[in-house]
Amino acid sequence: MGRKRKSLAQKRVSMSISIPRTLMLDMDKTLTDTQTRSRWIESLIKRAITPVHGSIDPNIRYEWECLACGSAWATNRPKEQTFACMKRHCRSEKIEYVGIINQGENHDE
Repeated sequence: MGRKRKSLAQKRVSMSISIPRTLMLDMDKTLTDTQTRSRWIESLIKRAITPVHGSIDPNIRYEWECLACGSAWATNRPKEQTFACMKRHCRSEKIEYVGIINQGENHDE
């Protein structure tokens, strides 16, 4: 009896990359005895391309106000990812979350 066939989505492909030798040596020091380079790099790539808080909706903006300088702004970063004033010369951590603006809603009704 032969091996069970994998679907195309489950099949693995080879990929060649070049990195500095010192980086590879550091990576090998980091890996445990049960980890492989391929699986470790695969997990890093998955983590890098997967959004932190699910998919970011381009219509939703999070509104903030700085208590130090009084400036206000809106960003697409979720609440948990905004820590300081966006004004270049302020950067105060004394900010207040105002609310969500949904730009996809039709306000003409």
